[in-house]
Amino acid sequence: MFINYWFRHMWEYCLPLYPGLLLAAHISGVPLGTLILWQWPFAVIWALLGYWYIFRPFGGNKEAAAATEAGTEAQPKQEEGHSLMDLIKTTWPLWCTVLLVLAHVSIVISIIGVLLLLIIQKRYPLQPLIKTIFEPLTARIVFLTWGTLAFKDVLEAPGRLTN
Repeated sequence: MFINYWFRHMWEYCLPLYPGLLLAAHISGVPLGTLILWQWPFAVIWALLGYWYIFRPFGGNKEAAAATEAGTEAQPKQEEGHSLMDLIKTTWPLWCTVLLVLAHVSIVISIIGVLLLLIIQKRYPLQPLIKTIFEPLTARIVFLTWGTLAFKDVLEAPGRLTN
């Protein structure tokens, strides 16, 4: 649970898919790409701290110590599925979206393009995709975001009531 939380939330600083980052860019008037560039070091620091905390060796290498006591040489363990290519294969949609936004491609076009590529790559069936798009939780999030932006526009409109 901790690993899931840590590595899922580290992206909130710089991934343009998080509504908080989109709202911050829109409300502050800072371009989304600029906000991402300013905040990416926080995501890197968050990732490094999580990696260090979760994957650091606890109590040293017990197998090497036992082999030394027995007068034999410890056999190195094979890494299982921890290659850089595996990481790239599983996270390409995130990096592609961020790079497109940094290249000043519209966030809407970036997300739609990456989603279409992902649907083609994974061969997702069409019916569950349509069901997901129209499920109530998704509609509420879209409505909440739209309502927040509409409220901001009302506050900024000329002739509003001021004290």
